[in-house]
Amino acid sequence: MGRFTFKRSEKLHYKRDFERVFEKGRRYRGNGFSVILKKQEIPSLRRLGIVVSRKLKSAVKRNRSKRLIREFFRLNKESFPPSADVIVIIYKPLSYYSEVEKRFNDLLITIRRNEL
Repeated sequence: MGRFTFKRSEKLHYKRDFERVFEKGRRYRGNGFSVILKKQEIPSLRRLGIVVSRKLKSAVKRNRSKRLIREFFRLNKESFPPSADVIVIIYKPLSYYSEVEKRFNDLLITIRRNEL
């Protein structure tokens, strides 16, 4: 049960954490989004931060995209490298969970290959 939760400790909250990942992280580009990944010192804690471009215009589209990314992370956090801070930057709106899965699965394979 606890494996599929999304706790407060698994979220990036502070500006300094986001800046650290942006400065020292490695960027992977996907279809309509980018993922920036940085290994951290805290063992086995994956944290997620989401940035959505204002070019999506509608707040409804931005919030829906964020909810879908959080849900994907919640269900697939074991697929992300352990002890990593992850920032997802969304450029194009996401409408369905299946769309998120399609876009992310190929990118996760690339990330796992490069990070191990």
